[in-house]
This record gives sequence, C-alpha cells and structure tokens, in this order.
Amino acid sequence: MNIVECALHAIISKKGAGEMDNEMTTEKVLLKKEKLSVNAEQLIETDLNLADYYGDIVKILGVNTCANIHSATLTADKAVIEGSVTLRMIYIDSEEKTEAADCTVPFSRSIDIKNADTNDNLTVECISEQATCRALNPRRAEIRGSVTLHICVSATDECEFITDTPEGFCHSRKSTHDG
Repeated sequence: MNIVECALHAIISKKGAGEMDNEMTTEKVLLKKEKLSVNAEQLIETDLNLADYYGDIVKILGVNTCANIHSATLTADKAVIEGSVTLRMIYIDSEEKTEAADCTVPFSRSIDIKNADTNDNLTVECISEQATCRALNPRRAEIRGSVTLHICVSATDECEFITDTPEGFCHSRKSTHDG
C-alpha cells in the first residue's frame, strides 16, 4: 500500500465509507510515465569540396559539429527522426590564413518501438560527437563523425490525489518537475 492508500484506509476506518464522499478534497494530477529510453548512433560521412573562393588546404586544424532535429514523429510501431548536422572545417590555406568552410549533412533515422501509442510523447535530444577530417587533395576533405540521438517515449496518466480531509492531517505541496 502506498501513502495515499494508507491515508485513505485510515480515514475510512475511522468513519464509515459512506460518510467520506463529500468530506475529502481531491485533485487531479498528470503523471509522466517513461515507456522507452534509448540511445541511437547516427553516422555522418561526407566529402567537402571547397568552392573557388576558398584557398587550398595546407593543414586542417579541426572540425566543429552542430546537430539539429527538424522533425520527430511517432507511429504505433516506430519513431522517425529527421535532422541535419552542420560541419565546419577549420584549416590553414596556402597563403597561411585561417579559413573555415561549412557544409550541412541531412539525416533520417527510424527506430522500431513496440507498444507505442500515437498519443504518447516523443522527446529526442541530439548530441554531437567528435568528428575527424582528412584532406584528400588541396580542394577536397573527407569528414566523418557521429551524432547520438537520445530517444524517450513517455505516456501521460491522470491520477487523483487526496489533498485535504476533515481531520486536517493530509498536507500537500504542489511542485512541477520536467524530466
């Protein structure tokens, strides 16, 4: 028995069950129940060809990544996530200037989910992982990396709690928690 059931049992024991109907105050609360939490790795691989206005690659200093989720939909049996990763290669050109060249790589990922309901909540968090870059020639570089998709499916249930009794021994504190 949980605390709410114990309190209700104590009140009913003290008074008759028929006397309780109009004396208790209850409040409906929405509870978030996690059904699935999974991580999925999305590989990103592309060749970056420099436009004519960029200088030739002499030395690559690094790659920055920025991942974005554009849409996430949930059906009865799968979640479909679409997004993109913007890659920025930072390098030194033939004139010894620091340059940065960008490219955006779209991705789409489908994850099988059992027992999902179309009314469930789908939350996707996208985490950029480390990327590597190597020059194939002075005008072209190969970039490889990955993105971790943290996928959470949850349901919202409505529950009723006792918030006040005639004896006054029921205390409640309202707070919200997103998580």
